[in-house]
Amino acid sequence: MKRLASGPLRNAAGFTLTEILVVIALVIILTGFGYSGFSGWQKKERVRSLAYDFAGHLRESRMHAIEQNTSQTFQFSANQYTIFTDTNGDSILDSTENVVRQVTVDQEDKGIALATNPTDFSLRFDRKGMPRNSSGGFGAGRIHFANEDGYYVDIVISSLGSIRIEEAS
Repeated sequence: MKRLASGPLRNAAGFTLTEILVVIALVIILTGFGYSGFSGWQKKERVRSLAYDFAGHLRESRMHAIEQNTSQTFQFSANQYTIFTDTNGDSILDSTENVVRQVTVDQEDKGIALATNPTDFSLRFDRKGMPRNSSGGFGAGRIHFANEDGYYVDIVISSLGSIRIEEAS
């Protein structure tokens, strides 16, 4: 007669194949939810990052205008901005003027748009660090960074040159 196993193995319990498959399915489902939340967060952070970089470029250009006693101009076109030292103060990039930085927003991050308000907005920091528009008036304005999901960050420039960041809530 065959004897059954005795001792600690006789009462040992394990997981069935069905229980293991249910746990694996739950892990996969929860990972999918986590990824979708992470993906949305990542898109918002791209917009924030570009907007904060732009605000840094504004502050840096204003500082250089004061330090170097010359104008620094921002020219905007479709999803691109160019910063240059504007030696004659006409807000037009001439062949003799130095391009400091040129950034194409869509090239940096797909799906992010750059818009200005007013739409023909150009900005020049004069020798005293005051913002001026292309006609020489005070250069107050708003630069709008947005992704395809509708999340946006605005950079607001006051007529006295203060730079403020407004995020969508």
